Amino acid sequence: ESLSAPMRELLDGLTCINTARNYGDPGNRATHPAVRVHPVTGRKCLYISDQMTDHFDGWTVAESKPLIDYLCKQIEHPAFTYRHRWESGDVIMWDNRCTQHYAPLDYDFAGKDKPENHRLMFRSTLA
Repeated sequence: ESLSAPMRELLDGLTCINTARNYGDPGNRATHPAVRVHPVTGRKCLYISDQMTDHFDGWTVAESKPLIDYLCKQIEHPAFTYRHRWESGDVIMWDNRCTQHYAPLDYDFAGKDKPENHRLMFRSTLA
């Protein structure tokens, strides 16, 4: 909704090619629309990841990269982010259909590779 009308029109027709190339597995590919509609709210959201979106269908990687980079910067803009200040006993749930999860390593460390305060996470899926 924050993008210009011409950009929204362009994105509505694009299909992303996702790979796990950044994780050493270029063989697995998945395709999906660059924009998806939330099944409950009906609102559109970007379905693009700087780690997984390789290129747009019909575009080269070089052609796709500037647009993917631009869109990922939009996704990361503070106006669209939530930063939680953890306290003991907190439980957080989010809707993966319209949310990207990013856990920065900026919490206290007792030493290299030995977190003093670590996170314990469990994934739950609601049906």
